[in-house]
This record gives sequence, C-alpha cells and structure tokens, in this order.
Amino acid sequence: MDSFTFTALVVILTGEGVYLAKEFLVAWRRNPRDVALLFVLSSTFLVSLAPAYYVLFTGRFDVFEYGSPLSTWCFGLLLEIVFLGVFITIFSLKRRTPLADSVARSLGHLPRPAQLLVLLTLVSGVAYGLLWGPWSSSGYEAAGGYIRNSLSGPDVTVNGIQMTIFRCVLFPSVCVLLFYMPRRTVPIWLYPALWAVFAYSCLMALASGGRGLVLEVGLGVGSCLFASGKRLKPVAYVVGSFLFLSIFTSAIVRYRAQAKEYVGMSLWDKAWTIVENEETESGDLDFQTWAEKYLTRLDAAQDGGLLAEEAANSHEFATFRPFVGAVLAPVPRYFWRAKPLPLSDNDMVSGLPWYRVMEYRGTPWNNGGVITSGIAYWQFGWLGVVLTAAFAAFFLRFLSALLVRGGAIGLLYFLSFCMMTHFRLPVGIDETILVFAQVLLPLTAVCFIYSIPAWVTVGEEIRWTASASRRQAVQVIGH
Repeated sequence: MDSFTFTALVVILTGEGVYLAKEFLVAWRRNPRDVALLFVLSSTFLVSLAPAYYVLFTGRFDVFEYGSPLSTWCFGLLLEIVFLGVFITIFSLKRRTPLADSVARSLGHLPRPAQLLVLLTLVSGVAYGLLWGPWSSSGYEAAGGYIRNSLSGPDVTVNGIQMTIFRCVLFPSVCVLLFYMPRRTVPIWLYPALWAVFAYSCLMALASGGRGLVLEVGLGVGSCLFASGKRLKPVAYVVGSFLFLSIFTSAIVRYRAQAKEYVGMSLWDKAWTIVENEETESGDLDFQTWAEKYLTRLDAAQDGGLLAEEAANSHEFATFRPFVGAVLAPVPRYFWRAKPLPLSDNDMVSGLPWYRVMEYRGTPWNNGGVITSGIAYWQFGWLGVVLTAAFAAFFLRFLSALLVRGGAIGLLYFLSFCMMTHFRLPVGIDETILVFAQVLLPLTAVCFIYSIPAWVTVGEEIRWTASASRRQAVQVIGH
C-alpha cells in the first residue's frame, strides 16, 4: 500500500512541476517577470526529487530509505504537494507586485553601478586574501568539523567570515561584471583579475567535493545572462552544469569517501584527483551503480519527512527559536559569545535541521538537504507549511523583480541572496530573515553611502535649475 501511495504522490508532485515548468516557459518566451521559477524547478524537481523518480522507475524502494520506512518518504512528498499547492495558488493570483517593482527600479537607477561593483570586488578580494589560512583550501575532508567544534573554534569563525565575503560579495560582483555589465563600462585592465577570480571559483567548487557548489557557479552565470536579456545561453549554462555533475558525480562521491587522504593538498591537486577518479571509473560503471552514486544525499524530500515526523511524534516543534538568531544576525558574536545560533532550535549546531536529520539517521557529524516544507512543519506544523508557502510566493516575486528590473545592483542583491541559500528557492522565512539581516542590510548601507555624493550633485543641479527658473521668471515679470 505504501508503494502505491508513494507512486501517487510522486505523480501529483510531478503535475505541479509540469505546471511551474509551463509558467516558466511562458515567462522565458514572452515576459521575463517569472524567470526565477527556473531555480524552483531546479532545486525542487531536478535535484531533490531525482531519487524518487529513480525508485519509481526501478521499483527498488529500499535503496534510499536509510532505515526509515517508506511512509516517512511519503510524508515528505505530501508536505511538498501541500506546500507547492499553496505556493502556486498565491503566485498565480498575485500577478502585480508594485512594491517589489518600485524597489527594483530604485536599485536599477542607482548611479555609477559599474564603479560600485569594481569597488566591492577590490575590497572583498583584499578582505578574502587577508583572512587566508589553512581553512581556505579545506574541502570535504573538513566535513563534520563544524558540528564537532560548534562555534568555539577560531578557525570555524574566520572561515565563516571569509566564505561569507566570498559568496555574498566577491563572487556575485565578479559574475555581474563579467556576464552582465557592458564591456565599455568595466576597465579593460580589470578583466584578467576578474577571470582569474572566476576560474578560482570553479576550481574551488570542484575541489570542495560539494556538487551543489559546482551547480551554483552555473546558476550564478545563468542568472546574469537572464538579466541581460539572453534566453538560450542561461539555460545552456544550467543544463551544462547538470551534465557536468552527471559525468563527474561518481568521481566526486569516491573523492568524498577518501577525503581524509587529501588533507593539506592544494585546490588544484584535489580537483585533478577528481578528474583522475572519473577517468578510472568511467569505463566499468554500470547505470545502476552510477545512478545510485549520483542520487546519494539528494533525497531532501525524505529528509523533510523524517524531520517533520520526529516533530509530530514528539510534539516538540521548533516554533520561534530558529528565528531569534536570524533576527540577531547583525550583532557580532565577538561581542556576544552566547548569541543564539540562527536557524537552530537549541542554539547549537546539532539543532540545525540539516544536522538534526542526519542525527536521526545515525551520522550526526554529517549534514543533509531538507525541503523547505519539512522545515516549516518542524517549526509550526501544518500552519507553518501554509504560511511559509504563501510568504515564499510573495518573496519569489520580489526576487524576480530584482533579477529582471533591478539593474546591476538588483542583480547583485539577487545573487547574494541565492548564494547564501545555495540557490534553493523557495527557502524558509527564518532563513530569508537571516540573509536579509546578515547580508542585504549591510549591502544596502554600502550602496546608500556610495550613492550620497551623486544624489547631492543631482540635488544641487535641481536647486540651481529651480533658482535659475525663478530668476528668469522675475526678469520676465520686471520687463
């Protein structure tokens, strides 16, 4: 009976995906307003549902259960169906978003965007270099260190700051300058440095052993090309990223299993190790082995069901606890060592949803993907699922406006948000608050301060023009 329920739920969820794909194609061809749906499709259907499709077509229901009954996976699928049902309803009804459009146009009219992006690139690049240390080249061999050290280790703190600078400022600024800004607006002497940073980003993503980091590079470039008015190139970058991962996934999984052997190696040597692994395995790997390696740890729907089921059985919901740390994110931990940890229900790393589900699976040192609907249920039950879905629909409209109408700076905001959330759209309300408080507010302050001289100049020109008009009117009256 569970297998029949599983099949029915996958079919229903696929129907919702087909509807969203149709809406994206309409936006892609005629009106770019809804192109951000591409990221919903990629994170929800192309990634997290891939194991369900494999199980559905092969009948091997035990491959990805990891000790949980099939009913747990079914619960996760049901959460997604309800969540996306509310999301689609609100998204379809709320076609006009005047506030989002107004904010996007304001960002699009900020003066001298190229100069601001160049400044952000230079400052963030210098800051990234100054924070360099052994942690900077660590990849999958450091998995589990975050939860073992919690927030007490200085390496963890410095690494977190360095990676936030890279993901939220340096990489987005470089992407916008290379793939969105007209060439005449960027100093020609800067291009070698920009391409070097971009190449380093690709190398670091591959050497990390994280497949999601590789995908983020393609999605970042695709976002810039979408915003610049391109249609085929963005899809080519996204599809190319998935194809690249399909080819190298077995090599990456093997690399992660042997990651402890690569401690201290350079990024280049780690990346080359993955390439050599692919050459070794490509000849004798059958489809079943390849698929099961490729789909390992992509079962976010099952993880969401596991998280929600544990909350329902224990009647211990996270409620507002994950939100407290998100709201307090701008306060430096240096001044408040015991500051609540954002997104956690116990102020510890073990209370984060992606670590909590792996604890239920018996590997608490690891983390896994969890669907937004599962996190929303863990917070407030079914009410949390409905409210989070409604909020997600409104916020995706806002992100779409930034992507399409926000100009270079709006695109920077979009990329900064998506890089912090690993291009998982939609995300929870608490995570949105965290990124807004920790990243977008400081970025807004920088943009405002940078634009003050230009607005002062504009104001002086307006006052001078008004004074000249009054003098001219007095002269006319005098005559």
